[in-house]
Amino acid sequence: MSEASLIGCEVTLVPGSDALANDDDGLVSALASTWSEAYRASPVPAQRDDELYLPERRAERIAQIRKELEPRSALLAYVRERGEVVAFFWGLSLADLEGVAAEKAADIRPFALQPVERVAYLSMLGVRPSHAKRGLAKVLTRGLCAAFAARGATQVLARTINELALVRVYKPLGFEEYQRFADPRARNATRSIFGSRLPLTSR
Repeated sequence: MSEASLIGCEVTLVPGSDALANDDDGLVSALASTWSEAYRASPVPAQRDDELYLPERRAERIAQIRKELEPRSALLAYVRERGEVVAFFWGLSLADLEGVAAEKAADIRPFALQPVERVAYLSMLGVRPSHAKRGLAKVLTRGLCAAFAARGATQVLARTINELALVRVYKPLGFEEYQRFADPRARNATRSIFGSRLPLTSR
């Protein structure tokens, strides 16, 4: 039985540029809405209270999504149910991240063991609170990592201030935590840098 059937949904995985070029069905807008809903329900105050996730900051979220999905390396995985995006995950190569979000790239660059073109960065994961605890985050993570590996990536890196996500999603999939520090950019929340070689080991 496939993971998709186990969680009762179908995962769509597309190049970021395709998602932007074929946005007639409002996918980017739907991502922005789900992102807001997911992060405003976060157990981490620095995420939950970030003004970026307020409804009136929708245009800024859309701009950030477009910026990170434009590079050639970008990939987007998402799940729709009844026409609504209920979960998503996107990423891009470290090489492209350096041109899109230099601050994020600087955090993870010391942990890159491969040329930056072969290192994938997992950027943003969101699951609607109504769809939590269904395993969507793990399925999206596995799918996105497999797609990056198929493109030639040999390492994946990420950052988070959500300890629960690290413990419940990433570490069970074989990710290793490399560093944690108080991040003044996120109200001094503890940020973890973590990663894995690709393909992921199955756990």
